[in-house]
Amino acid sequence: MIRIKAKKILLVAPESFSKQLLDTNEEVRHVVQTEKLFPVIFEYNPELIVFDYDYLGADFERILRRIRTNTFYKRTKICCYKPKAERKVDSLLSTLGVNYFLHEPAAKKVEEATSNFTLPEAISKLFQSAVLNVAVQ
Repeated sequence: MIRIKAKKILLVAPESFSKQLLDTNEEVRHVVQTEKLFPVIFEYNPELIVFDYDYLGADFERILRRIRTNTFYKRTKICCYKPKAERKVDSLLSTLGVNYFLHEPAAKKVEEATSNFTLPEAISKLFQSAVLNVAVQ
């Protein structure tokens, strides 16, 4: 499990992400549109940005390169959520500047497949257990 201490968290994920999770935490801001990402980063100045890799697709590398080349964002940690680990892609992303990866454990995938969770709920649970519990401390 990842232990991250961050008081300001920015989540870049689909709109179907758990509203209840986001409403109860004032430390978390949610961005859906990639056009609004950089103005929100500049205004909010988060300590941690969590990206949904599948949601951003090909734009993720461009966004990551832009963040890492700008000295304003040098203290910002970047976390990438991916459903499964891929060695080549993960090594490229870590070279480009991703600090942490969130992957669904294999045992959790089997459990979720049998209990009819939707993808946003699965991301919500994983995000809540890995990041938000530490952020509250």
